Amino acid sequence: MRRKYSPVRSDNKIQYEFSGELVKVTYTALTIEENKGFPVTIIETETTDIFDFSKFPNGEAVISEIETTLSINPFISIKRINDVLELEVINYIEANATEEEKYPKWEEI
Repeated sequence: MRRKYSPVRSDNKIQYEFSGELVKVTYTALTIEENKGFPVTIIETETTDIFDFSKFPNGEAVISEIETTLSINPFISIKRINDVLELEVINYIEANATEEEKYPKWEEI
């Protein structure tokens, strides 16, 4: 499998765990609760979903058709070329992200 992280500036968080062609995605959304226009509390809401690509055929997925319980779709592209799965996934980065985080490369995993 090959993967590439696609950087997106956000204070939300997203984590991936890869095991074979299973991908576990944990998404943490930050919400600011306000009182009379002033921020009071930051609430973290964590959701997890698992995706199994072991039966994904050669070709390219229609991303909008990928079902998930997450409030976002974490995939930019999903392809299988010559039986090699390629996943490009969202990677939330902070304002002070490293050059490596800002300009990722494809990785074999």
